[in-house]
Order: sequence, then C-alpha cells, then structure tokens
Amino acid sequence: MGFWAIVGLFALSMAASYLLTPRTKNTAPKAAGIEDFNVTTAELGREFPVLFGYKKMSGPNVVWYGDLKAVAIKQKTGGLISSKSVTVGYKYYIGMHMVLAHDIDLITRIESDGKDLWTGTCTGGLIPIGDAGVFGRISFLNGGTITGNVDFEPGGPDQTPNDYLQKVYGTDDIPAYRGVACFVLRQVYVGTSEYIKMWQIWAKNIYDDWYSAKAAIGNDMNPAHILYATYTSTKWGAMFNTADIDDANFRAVADTLYTEGFGMSLIWDHSARIEDFVESIREHIDAAIYTDIHTGLVKIRLIRADYDVDDLPLLDDDNVATVEQYRRRTIEEQVNSVTVKFWDATTGETGSTTLHDIASIARQGYTNNVVLEYPGITSKTLADKVAARELAARSADLATVTLLTTAEGMQIEPGMPFLWTCDQYGVTEMVLRAVRVSYGAFGDSSIRIEAVQDVFGAATAVYDSAPASLWTSPSSAPAVCPVHKAIEMPYHWMALEYGDTAVQALASTVGFAGITGAKPSSDALDAIPCYKISTASDYTEYDAVDFSAWCQPTSAIAISDTVFSVAWSGDYDNVEIGQWGIIDSEIVYVQGFTSSTVTVGRGCLDTVPAAHTTSANLFIFDDMPFSPVQYTSGNTVNMKLLPRTGVGTLDIDDASAQSVVMASRLNKPYPPARLRINTLQEPVEFLLGETLTITWKHRDRTAQTYLTVNTETNTDYGPEAGTTYSVSVKRSDTSAELYAVSSISGATVDVTSANIGYTGNIKVYVWSVRGGVASLQQQMREFYYVQAE
Repeated sequence: MGFWAIVGLFALSMAASYLLTPRTKNTAPKAAGIEDFNVTTAELGREFPVLFGYKKMSGPNVVWYGDLKAVAIKQKTGGLISSKSVTVGYKYYIGMHMVLAHDIDLITRIESDGKDLWTGTCTGGLIPIGDAGVFGRISFLNGGTITGNVDFEPGGPDQTPNDYLQKVYGTDDIPAYRGVACFVLRQVYVGTSEYIKMWQIWAKNIYDDWYSAKAAIGNDMNPAHILYATYTSTKWGAMFNTADIDDANFRAVADTLYTEGFGMSLIWDHSARIEDFVESIREHIDAAIYTDIHTGLVKIRLIRADYDVDDLPLLDDDNVATVEQYRRRTIEEQVNSVTVKFWDATTGETGSTTLHDIASIARQGYTNNVVLEYPGITSKTLADKVAARELAARSADLATVTLLTTAEGMQIEPGMPFLWTCDQYGVTEMVLRAVRVSYGAFGDSSIRIEAVQDVFGAATAVYDSAPASLWTSPSSAPAVCPVHKAIEMPYHWMALEYGDTAVQALASTVGFAGITGAKPSSDALDAIPCYKISTASDYTEYDAVDFSAWCQPTSAIAISDTVFSVAWSGDYDNVEIGQWGIIDSEIVYVQGFTSSTVTVGRGCLDTVPAAHTTSANLFIFDDMPFSPVQYTSGNTVNMKLLPRTGVGTLDIDDASAQSVVMASRLNKPYPPARLRINTLQEPVEFLLGETLTITWKHRDRTAQTYLTVNTETNTDYGPEAGTTYSVSVKRSDTSAELYAVSSISGATVDVTSANIGYTGNIKVYVWSVRGGVASLQQQMREFYYVQAE
C-alpha cells in the first residue's frame, strides 16, 4: 500500500474515533420558575402594620408576585475574541404587589441589603429605583443593582386600580386597594438568583384628623395623637367613639408633649395586644392612662412636676382606714445607672445612651445598671432626657405605700399626686403619686390606693454622664485621600466589564469616567465614589470601592525601564502580580514586586511608555472604579472619593474634587507598539545625515487580550480595519514641523536627511489613525540629529 493511501486511512480512522467519542453532557444552568422564588406572601389573618411618625419599615407583605422574565447571561469562552458563548446564569425580572402599612403619607428612601435603591420624597406615583447606568451594572458574579420602576400607592380615597396589575391579571375588574399603602413592582430586575433580598422603606405617616396643629413634632408624631388614633380608629384601632375621649384633657396633654418636643415614631404590627401597645406609649411618656370614674371618659395624666404642693389633696388618719404596706427602697434595690436604647432616626439603627448617679455609685461601691428599651424615641437628645427621668426615679430611696381609704379616696385618680400624713410611721405631708386605684365591690365604699413617693417632691438626686474613659478609639476620623487618579476609562476595561459587542455598539462619542485613590489612614475601610457633570448641582454616590496601593519612584524612570525603584506609602500587602497600574497617564501591569521595586509591563492598552520623575504617583489596583453613566465627548466630569472609617464617612464638602474632560477614548485606535529607530529603543544621536528607519508593531484594541496589552510586544496584532499610521518630525526647541508623512499602511518608514534638513535636537512622533480618529497617545523619541553636509 502506498504512503498516501496509508495517510488517508489514518485520517479516516481519526475522524471515526472523534465521531464515536462520548460528548460531555451540557451542564448549563436552567432558568428558575416563579415557584422557585422565596417570596414571603400574605398569611391568612395577618394584620397590616400601622405606622406612626417616621420609621424604617422592613418585610413588606407580598400579596402577589409573578410576571417573571428570565434573561440568559452569556459568557464567552476562550477569551474576548472567541465567537462561542455559553449561558452561565440568568437575570430575573419579576412583578410584585407589596402592602406596606395601613396609611403612609410619604416615603423618602428605599433600601435593599443595606444599599440605597432610591432617595427623595414621594407622596404617590412612579419611582425609578436603582441606578441602571448603561447596562444596569449587572454581572453574573454579584447580581447587579435592583433596577426598574415601582408604583407607590398611598391608598387614598380617590385611588384608582393600578394599570400594571390590571394588565398582568388580564382584567380591569380589580380593587383600587384604598386604605392601605402599597408598592407595585413593574417587572423589576431583582438579581441573578431566586433569593430576593429584603427591602426596607423609610416612610412617614402622621394621623392629623384630630387637633392637626399639634399632631407632628418634627418627623415624629405627638404621642397624644397616637393614643387618640389608637382608641378611635375604626379600621385598625379600638373603635372607641370620640365622645368617649376627654377631648380637653387629650388636647392639654398634646400641648405639653408638643412643648417638650416629645415626639415618637413607632410601628404597631399587631403582634402585641392593643392594651400592650397603649402601655408601651404610656411608659415612653411617663403617664397614667385611665377611665375617669366620675365622667366615664378616657384621660391621660402626665407624670410631671406640674403641681403646687399646697393645692394637693390630703389623706391622713381621718380618712385612711388601713396602711397595708409602707416600705422604703433598700440601697441594694436602688439603681445607679440607666441605659436607654432607642431608634436613631439618623442611622436607622438602634442607639443607646447611659447616665450614672455618681453619688449612689460611690455609696453602693458598684454600678447597678438597668437597660430600658424605648423604640419610639428617635433622637439621643430625647433619650438623654428620658434616661435622666428614669435615673432620678430609680436611684432615690423612695417609699412605696398601699392605703385602704374611706370614700374620700374617690378624689384620687391614677397618676395624681397627693399628700399623706401618718402618725404611726412618723410621716407628715409626704407627696405620693397614685400608681393604681381600685374601687370596692357594690356596697363597699373602701378605695385601695397603691402609691409611690413622688420623685418631684423628694430630694433631687445628683446624676451626670458616664465618667470619661481612658480607652482611646482605634478608629480615626475619615480624611481626604492623600492622592487620587481620575481618568476616562479605556476600551479594554469596559470590554472586560460589559463585553466587546456591547461596548462596540455604543455611540462613538460616549465614554465612562473612573477614579481611584490611596488610603488616608491605616484603618480606612473603603471609599464612596461620587460623580457629576460639572454643570450639575449635586453628586451621585455609588457603592463603596477599595483603595489603590500607592508608591512613588525613588529615581527617574526612562522609557525602556521595566523595573521601578519605589518607596511604598503605607501597606502594600494587597499588591499581586497581574494587577493594573497607572503612573501619570501611562497604564502598566505588575509582573513582580519587592519592598523597594515594582517590575511592570510598559505602555499597556491605549497608552505608550513615557519618562517619569520622582514626583509621579504609581497607583496599583485590581479594577478601576467607574461610574455607569454614559458621558459625552466634551463633558467635564467631576469626581470625589469619600473615605470611610469606623467613625463615619468623610463629608462630601470636605473631599477634594478631581476632573477629566471626556474625549471618546473608547473609540480611539491603539497607538503603534515597539517603536524603534534604526533598531534603537532610546536613541541618543544620529550623525552625518544618517537615514532614520522607523519601525513599529501593529496593535488592535478589539483583539488583544490581557496578556498581550504591552506595547513592547514583538507580535503584530491586527491592525483594526482601516488603520493607518502618521509620522511627524519636529524641532525640540520650537516644535516647528520639519517633515510629516501620513496614511502609512505598513509598519515602517524611512526619513532621510533631506527630509529633515536640520541639525539639533528633534522629536519623532508616530501614531495611528482609523476613520479620521487618532490614537489617544503618540509614540515619541527625542535625540540629537546632524544633517548631511
């Protein structure tokens, strides 16, 4: 058998073997169905919460969800230039109907997973949530930002049925859902998994149908109004007739609380009985709430120093039949430290404040602390006042008394102060405060009064804030980044983020802006990036980003240098091989590093090698943070970084602004690579009119991958279709052009002495052009040239 026949049989055998080889089963992920989503729905009999004042609400009641759309996430295999894509996941869009509460006046903020989706003020209507940017910042790794349109329906009496719900239900015959505040999600993007993150809504509601002038105390609600609404609401309250409320008394209490600035914000979710909810309000404001035995009306009596001792009624041996109990609080029972926990409206989290009775601590020899929770309090200022109130009442050695009186005790009401004189115990006109008043059965005229010595009638206790601690917080105040770098983002980084196809489909005039900065202190956590066009009034904040490592050259850097001698500023433990770097306007990538050097690939992406001085800053990072907003060529984009520490976030007014003028960088061709003049990378001089043979390598922004971004590559890439090159020779002293040639399709050109016609320092420039668009940077070499004689 001949040689070629043997080769043919071998080829047929290999082909058959390939066809018979078992194929790997497709393991691409499957899209989730609507039944796979973990959405908490309304439970039968579950009550909707009631909002009083201003509060962050969590866990809205989902009464319907559906209208699911799943969009495949495609990822290329084999690099950016591969034509094959595989499905690596799905982006999910879903419709939803959430009931928030019975009544809401307005909302100011929507959060999910601790991140803002929207801020503003909305009393009803459509709200665009999230920051979609150009592609929604959606990535398979992190799920992206929740994005879409949400209807806020406050549930007013004239509310009409929601058009989106009519569409998905397929009928116009649906309720208008008046009387409850709702969110309707119009097929909103919720992420890349079936797990839907919890939403938090900052909302405000003031019931002001009664005595509206004093209903609101700042963003909070007057507690008297909360009680009035709770007693009289026929929708969710106790359904008392308004005639059963002592209107004059409630108004007087509302006036006092308004003057005190004692507002409250609460959510009643019906998990507690209405009696327990009323008791919680009573404890907050320190009051007695009772039905007047004489009028049958509900009344409130605030426990305040609002009486004249000479005007108080007197109970003594003539009208007290029995003293069932008389005792004083022992020193062991006296509290000398009070901690009040409250809801801090500035952070949305639990805050606390602690006060101490210094004299009592010294007397007892230890701290006896009690922790009290007042979730309706929203500021530390009010929490301090309540802590002082509670400390004064609990730290004194007050007497507790139980008296069984004659019918004259009918004049004593709960919360009312009165005088008590008793010869048996040697007490003369002690001021007591009725805690509980019990009336005998029919035919029994005796009155049982449980009372405590009134703190306002006793000696004033001494209290003060906690003594100064010797402990020093390890967290420093947030400070400005010592150095920043703001740029227009290059094509390659945006292609890594969104894909080549998507970026190439953008208009040729658009681009993206990015900023990075160095740590201002060792305990700085991260920084909030802020962006705006220079003509805008406000910055837009985005998710926190990491800092860059930072160093400076300790000696000048030449074009040919690949090892930089550097001095690191701070910690460089997070530096890794393969990270990006920027020094002045040159992009590099890290190939190695030590405590005093960095080895880099020069002139990466759309930049070229350049000389750098010791004042230059080298930033090293994994990814350059950027704004997802598309900016147009010519826009000036201002940027700020707001570093965060354990203490807080730098105020935006204190941050220094960086700016960049957009120049359509995404659309520009890469400059030529590996420039040589007569084979030299950095020529010093050419004598006697030597002909300059200038050579370079082609580059291609759409074809070069991460490992071939270096301009010093020996390999031609591309070039992009339609790319040509231009060469210019100029005098160094005047920048006058001596010679120029353009529309070069190859990668070499000769420049003769006759072309130059000059002796002295000259500069040679080489750049690329595609469709009339020049590369962002030009290759440049400077040397001394002597023309021919």
